[in-house]
Amino acid sequence: MEIQQRISKYIDKHGIKKTYVAEKAGLTFSRFSFIINNRSELKADEFAKICDALDVSPLEFMSEKESEERSF
Repeated sequence: MEIQQRISKYIDKHGIKKTYVAEKAGLTFSRFSFIINNRSELKADEFAKICDALDVSPLEFMSEKESEERSF
């Protein structure tokens, strides 16, 4: 699963409005929508802003395999 899909799933699971996240991250809703719908590449700075807006660690959206690799 792509990071963008994990972000979207997290937002839906926690009942957070996508417009709220986009605004808090300093992104237009259009840009945010393109990102989470995997229509555009997610840039590192945008990823950091989205994580800040959601008040979660970037590791929250890493796959289990990637998380395991980082722990060594």
